[in-house]
Amino acid sequence: MTYWLFNSYHLNLLYFRMAFGEFLAYAYLPLAVAGIIKIGRKEKRGIYPLVLGMSGIANSHLLSLLIVTLGIGGYELYGLVSGRFSKFEFKSLIISVLSSLVLASYSLWGIFYIQANNTVIVPFKNLSYVDLKQSIAAQLSGVITQNSSMWGIGIIGMILLVVVFVLSVKIKQIRSYIYICVLILIITYLPLSNYPKLIQYFGFIQFTGRLLTYVVLFQVMAMTILVREFSGRAIKAITVFCAISVVCLGAISVVKHEQGKLQENDGLESYVYTINSTNYYQEVQANNYGNFNDYLPGKGTMGSGPIYVHTDPWINMTQVKGTYDRAEFKLVSGKSGLGSLALARYKGISYQIRLNGKKVNLVNSDGIKLSIPKGISYLEVSSKPTTMTIIIFLASLISYLIFGITSLRCGGREKKVVI
Repeated sequence: MTYWLFNSYHLNLLYFRMAFGEFLAYAYLPLAVAGIIKIGRKEKRGIYPLVLGMSGIANSHLLSLLIVTLGIGGYELYGLVSGRFSKFEFKSLIISVLSSLVLASYSLWGIFYIQANNTVIVPFKNLSYVDLKQSIAAQLSGVITQNSSMWGIGIIGMILLVVVFVLSVKIKQIRSYIYICVLILIITYLPLSNYPKLIQYFGFIQFTGRLLTYVVLFQVMAMTILVREFSGRAIKAITVFCAISVVCLGAISVVKHEQGKLQENDGLESYVYTINSTNYYQEVQANNYGNFNDYLPGKGTMGSGPIYVHTDPWINMTQVKGTYDRAEFKLVSGKSGLGSLALARYKGISYQIRLNGKKVNLVNSDGIKLSIPKGISYLEVSSKPTTMTIIIFLASLISYLIFGITSLRCGGREKKVVI
């Protein structure tokens, strides 16, 4: 559990990339895997961890949901071809899919509603790979970085992987898990970015380093079997030592990063910036960065140039305050006239615009364009959810309540080790 949480790649997600949604999805991933294995063992209670895991992933990170769904689909397809897929599994999976969709309906509805009513900027597609030499050097020096070619699972993780792989030669129970683990790791090192056809179909992954989570997943499953099969004082001591080492080395990397002592030149200056103790206040108080445009209303893909409306150069806009449904901006205009502001405006959403306390109408355009007087003005933008959004939100809350009560009453606790 310690290695799953504090390996180098997951620390990178949380402390450097600040990809909290993706990190949260990985917290739910073991539940989904446990549910699939339990259902494969014909345990009815396997539905509960599977539903909780998949709905949690769906509510956290859409890309992870797609990858995990493809993985589970491939696993079950293999079971169907090999003849081990049973009627019980089919029924359990149907129940799990429907239940997960209900629990995740609020998040999925929001995505569907925006996509159905708008043309949005599509995230870039790529299969940037992990460079073996750079990755090993980064793990040895304790670097966590935005540079995807340097990602890895940490030096302790690599040592454990080698040890478990050697032991798998004699221990049959862990062989399949560690082989899958090594296969995925090898894929992360392959220069797949040189193959346009692969990028066309699988470029949504963007970085093969994202697969490191699944390397760690299968590695943890193999390690859990080892701990179960070879329980004793020695294995407990080794386990504790490894857990402490993973946490300590991870903490050192994070502290170095936060203090700004680890500098990098990764060729991604167009949208990468580091926040640390030396520049924190300067960065968080700066104007909004115009460099992360995924899913903003507009046309094109990332990296193709100006693809959404920017603020006119004679207007300076800074955010004063904001809540979940309202934001206030200070505008300093060099002249009077119609001005375009770099604020997202989605079709199908009801916006209320007030300029200096008075309600104003927007010019019919793709962005937010209105008449602005010369000098200092204050703009307030608010929105209201649709009736359907409110209904689905309430239904989702009720569903979670029902699911929680049902899980407590019927789920119980398993005595078996989930592998």
